[in-house]
Amino acid sequence: MKREIEREQIGKSYIYLLPGKKVAQLTRRKERLLQETDIYNECLQLFLSGLNEKQLRIYAGLESLGLGYGGETTVSRRLGIDVKTVAKGREELLSKNVNFARIRNIGAGRPSLKKTKKF
Repeated sequence: MKREIEREQIGKSYIYLLPGKKVAQLTRRKERLLQETDIYNECLQLFLSGLNEKQLRIYAGLESLGLGYGGETTVSRRLGIDVKTVAKGREELLSKNVNFARIRNIGAGRPSLKKTKKF
């Protein structure tokens, strides 16, 4: 009796399994993939917590460019930000008009509570 190796696809890659150990091998592989994604998500959250709003928008735009079609929606769900924010970051990158010296544009932000007198 000849034992043949089976092939299964997990994500984008294929793995080869022994017929008698198929279930155990699949379980171990899936557990390892889950651990890797947990570690990735923790590191991503740590990285994102150090970014200001402009840097986050630019990073989100870059990620959406890398993903292509549907990237804005995917990135907005993954990062927990609005799709319009991701689109704005993408537009800023494509226009190559990014001023890293300022977080907000001149005149942007909350108006002051007091009226200042001009001399």
